[in-house]
Amino acid sequence: ALPPPPPVPNTPPPSPPSPLPSRPPPPHPCASLARPHVNWASNGCMNLHKVDFSGAILNGALFEDVDASRAYFEGAILEEASFLRANISGAIFETARMPKAKLISAHASVAVFSRANLIEADLSHAHLAHAEFVESDLTKANFEHAAAPSSDFRHASLLEANFKGADLRGSIFEGADLTGANFRDALVYETDVLFARGLSAVYCLNLRQDRTNKRGGSSRSRKINC
Repeated sequence: ALPPPPPVPNTPPPSPPSPLPSRPPPPHPCASLARPHVNWASNGCMNLHKVDFSGAILNGALFEDVDASRAYFEGAILEEASFLRANISGAIFETARMPKAKLISAHASVAVFSRANLIEADLSHAHLAHAEFVESDLTKANFEHAAAPSSDFRHASLLEANFKGADLRGSIFEGADLTGANFRDALVYETDVLFARGLSAVYCLNLRQDRTNKRGGSSRSRKINC
């Protein structure tokens, strides 16, 4: 009789080939046009979705009516730039310099403006749900009739900021400086102003410094009537 065949060694299956390294996405064709006072619309650049403008110098640039959603403006210089009616939802403006920028009627939900300079910026009628303004300088910024529910203004400087008629329901102003801020006719249900500074100088003194439902307490904030 023939001898039995030798046992097959118990070897692991071969490893799959290593994937090829992913290549970075090609630069956006409009990115090379980034410069002060550029008019994106007149250059046919209406779609700036996810374009990286980090650190770019864009003073006076016109982003009016463009789609710059989820674009990166971290550290960019945007003094007097205009985002009139632009879609900048989810865009990152962290540490950007934007004094006197115009974001009138812009769609900026979930946008991040933390530690940005927005002195005298105009955000009137802007859509700012869940936007972040942590530690930003918003001195004399204009939020008149802005829709900013659940936005985060913790430790921001809001000296003489204008929130007349703004929707601020569920927003957080913890530790912010509200000296001279105007909340006439603003909606502040469940707004958290715990430890906010300058409350004695706020035009609407019935803005209460208390914890609200979102932090486990009773909601005592109400529409402000000045």
